Amino acid sequence: MTQSTDRLQAALQQALGSKIKQLQFALGELTLTVDATHYHEVALTLRDHPQLAFEQLLDLCGMDYSAYKDGAHSIYTDGPRYAAVSHLLSIQHNWRLRVRVFATDEDMPVLSSVNDIWSSVNWFEREAFDLYGIVFEGHEDFRVMSKCVTTQNKSASSINPSPSSRVRSRRASFVKTTTVVCING
Repeated sequence: MTQSTDRLQAALQQALGSKIKQLQFALGELTLTVDATHYHEVALTLRDHPQLAFEQLLDLCGMDYSAYKDGAHSIYTDGPRYAAVSHLLSIQHNWRLRVRVFATDEDMPVLSSVNDIWSSVNWFEREAFDLYGIVFEGHEDFRVMSKCVTTQNKSASSINPSPSSRVRSRRASFVKTTTVVCING
């Protein structure tokens, strides 16, 4: 770790204290893992605390750790299946931080939305829902993203393959599904 990373680690420990589930240095960045019950509160602290000042959320992606359960033992083997992983940037301190939060329910993964904290997460949370069925409670515009597929001489089933029944049932529970298929030619 570098001196800058050491300062970030100390600032995180001071500002978040017991809300830190795990803090590890991996792939050149600190990874902060927090409990789903504290996710929104921690995100607000990460943005507003003057020692942290993470003004920008660069991306968020849904993660499915089920493949870790099928292979060799790892730290994820016995853990929850679904997570959201965000990358944050503090311009003021020139820090980057990876934040990971696991959904506690494998059958219905639900996490708090951080859309009211970083508006840039809007599309990313919707994408994580579309691809993994992770529901983000409190999202201001939670609807399925339209999909536009360019095709030529393909059957309807190959243009728009049906999602798994698990994701389909989550969509039906939380949003109206809309699929747009654009055909050129």
